[in-house]
This record gives sequence, C-alpha cells and structure tokens, in this order.
Amino acid sequence: MTAITGTVYDSSGQPVEGVVIQWSSNEDPPVPSHEKGSRTIDDGSYRLVLHQGSWDIHGTKDATRTETETVVLGADDAVVDLHFP
Repeated sequence: MTAITGTVYDSSGQPVEGVVIQWSSNEDPPVPSHEKGSRTIDDGSYRLVLHQGSWDIHGTKDATRTETETVVLGADDAVVDLHFP
C-alpha cells in the first residue's frame, strides 16, 4: 500500500476545506480500494492509502469538481495537489 497526500486549492490558490476526494483505478482488471472515503481538513489537505497501480484522483464540493489527476503508484508515496477551475 502506498500513500497519496495533497492539498486542494481554489481558483485563487487558497486551500479548500471539506472537499470530498474520489478515486478510481485505471488498471484492467481494476485494482480494489480498501479506502472508504476522504475529505480535506481545514488546511485543504488529504491523505489516501491505496494499492500500487494507476489511479485517477479528483475532488468535489458544492457540485463543483476539480480537474482529474492521474497518478501511478509504485513503492514510493506520491503528492497530488488538486485545483478547482
């Protein structure tokens, strides 16, 4: 298992609290996720622990969605910051 950490920013570059972080596997067959859910805390940060493989990560708040970032997890942890348009 590998950790993904990051921060979600609004269009002016400020961190956003309460963003629901979502992810999906790009593998065939899909890699299962034991993670149940994640939400950013007051400083806009989040943390996921996922299996190695390719994942799409995005955030949603108030019906607005961040851009989707693709990350390929290996043995090392990854940092994935997300931005609202």
